[in-house]
Amino acid sequence: MAKYKGKNKPELQTNKIVPDLIPVIPAVVIAFLVLVWTLIVYQNYFANPSYSISLAAVPHFFTASVSPGANLQQIVSTQINHCLALILTAGLFLAMTGYGLLIWRRLNLTITSISETLLFACGIGTGITILTILIIGMSGFFYAGVVYCWVAAGLVLFFCLAAVMYKTIPPQPGERKKSRDGINFVLWTVLAISVAINFISALTPETFYDSLVYHLSIPQQWIYNHKIAPIETIHMSFYPLNIQLLYGIGLMLMDEKVAKLIHFGFYCLTITAILLAGKKIFSYRAGLCAALIFATIPLSMFISWRTGIEHGLAFFETLALFAFLNALAAGMPSEQPQPERNKFLWLVLCSAFVGLAIGGKYTSLLSLLSLLATFGFVSFIIYRQKFSAGLKHCLLIIIPCLIVISPWFGRNLIIKGNPLYPFSWHKDVQMQTKGTNA
Repeated sequence: MAKYKGKNKPELQTNKIVPDLIPVIPAVVIAFLVLVWTLIVYQNYFANPSYSISLAAVPHFFTASVSPGANLQQIVSTQINHCLALILTAGLFLAMTGYGLLIWRRLNLTITSISETLLFACGIGTGITILTILIIGMSGFFYAGVVYCWVAAGLVLFFCLAAVMYKTIPPQPGERKKSRDGINFVLWTVLAISVAINFISALTPETFYDSLVYHLSIPQQWIYNHKIAPIETIHMSFYPLNIQLLYGIGLMLMDEKVAKLIHFGFYCLTITAILLAGKKIFSYRAGLCAALIFATIPLSMFISWRTGIEHGLAFFETLALFAFLNALAAGMPSEQPQPERNKFLWLVLCSAFVGLAIGGKYTSLLSLLSLLATFGFVSFIIYRQKFSAGLKHCLLIIIPCLIVISPWFGRNLIIKGNPLYPFSWHKDVQMQTKGTNA
């Protein structure tokens, strides 16, 4: 067998999902339009005096949790509190990535990018954490000690497996050179400023109405009761609450700051997923522009400060689309071994990520329907597959999704006799009313 040394070693080959595209608009024009878009966003975003920023006001962002006129000791204490929240949040994400890397090694999917591997591992590990803590919590063992042990074990896994992964996956040459390009540097600068502003804002106390009503209050009740169970006086507690479950872990680790930083972390992970997907499918700059556009959408920026669920859903849905595109690439003719096996695994991951998104909010069902429609079009119209083969692959998108969402549906079915409760609740009320009158 031929041996390769140094730079002569061939790079791992990947399937191209789309052919090479010839740029029509010059890169300078694209960069100019992005800058104009950025100025328009910031001008309107900070038009409200309460959002106005000046250099003199920047230090006050870091003391947002301190009352006016605080002394130096209070300010330093607040900064230490912020740093502790950031460390705990980073530790939680690393722990979840550790569990994801453990599963990823078993899947043995070929990816040439360390960052892409870590991204999918984080998504898989987050799903494993949600389902494991959900089952434990429903069993009445939602205790801080259980969460601490889970996070500690995940951190050990991460540092052990990440070291092995770094040695087995070769670094991609040329990436640093691309990032040093003048236009890319401008785009990265704008992206960094946007993320930094949102990070500072995420350190402020929570005032979001939905968070105070149920995003944080329901997990807090779970902690008090040591059990993940619906609350009859809060009908939202019957919703699937995957993202709120993570907030419950954050509240156990510290307080609402960790919960807010978890949602901000999903904001950053979604940006990363868009960047990596765009780079793999189109080009480095296309992925960077797409990530910048998402990051600077005013609503996207605003909600990253809050303990909402939107960026959690965006993260899982983006990963589902990314896995779906990898499945399409794996199904193309190539020299890679076991293409059908790889396609099977990517479709299972796609379905699982969609299930995690639906477990955050029912509206993510639209993602499942759109992926099924797209896959059906590609399979039957473009590739002209047999109906049986296409149906098998469509079931691969549906069945894992149902398995992932089944704990929430099963709970509502047992308690209320309606897996989608409180939707169609008026029918339940009518049935109860008729039974009472009888």
